[in-house]
Amino acid sequence: MSTISVLMSLYQKESEIFLEECLVSLEKQTRLADEVVIVFDGFIPDNLESLVFRFKNKLNIKVIKLTENVGLGRALNEGLAACGGDIVARIDTDDYCYPKRLELQERYLMNNPKVGIVGSFAKLVDFQGDFQGIRSNPTTNDQIYKELWCCPLLHPSVMYRKNIITAVGGYNSRLKRRQDYELWFRVAKIGAIFHNIDKPLIAYRYDRETNKRQSPKIAFQQGIIGFKGSMALKLGIIKSLLCFYPFFRSFLPSALQHKLYFLMKKFDPRD
Repeated sequence: MSTISVLMSLYQKESEIFLEECLVSLEKQTRLADEVVIVFDGFIPDNLESLVFRFKNKLNIKVIKLTENVGLGRALNEGLAACGGDIVARIDTDDYCYPKRLELQERYLMNNPKVGIVGSFAKLVDFQGDFQGIRSNPTTNDQIYKELWCCPLLHPSVMYRKNIITAVGGYNSRLKRRQDYELWFRVAKIGAIFHNIDKPLIAYRYDRETNKRQSPKIAFQQGIIGFKGSMALKLGIIKSLLCFYPFFRSFLPSALQHKLYFLMKKFDPRD
């Protein structure tokens, strides 16, 4: 039987309300995780630390404290090293899982031993908790591989075999954002097999504030990652160049970015 570690990183500015909702969702799983590894990425205020320790025994939480803020990539690598499970499920502290998430993903990996990474669809909710739609993704390995240029895996929804991620050196700790995007190209290159379960297993928070965090500098870095990765996987020059679309979008006011995001979803292979 497999053992499951849930991996998450906590930053001092995270919402206490969202974090509690996330932890409660893990408590309500039909298949509880064997452990929950939470990395404190630098200083964590008392209210957030107290909340984590309130769930410590219920969820078998293992806390990894970093003395300074090192960024998501390095924090996840520290947490991954501490994960005792052979299977690792990611979740972000502002998202939450539906009750059968861990059960269904574990069952899929057990029934499909060649699959290394399994994600899912997600319900989009804004920061007020209002439903905004469904984020779907290509489901089969062939479809996902062909569309890796647009990141058809939602990072907080994935469950993966730990040995596959460690085999490629884990997350790129030099990157400020899009660590998952870059990781998928590397694991694809060694032949890892992907799948997405065609139902929402998490709620993913998205609103205008999400686009505000996408500065031109970060978006250009994302474009470089996508271009190099897509070319390395021979996805074609068109798809490789399309990786720079978020860079050009990032120059627009946040309200227009938000509208354009939903307009372009009509042409997005992830929907």
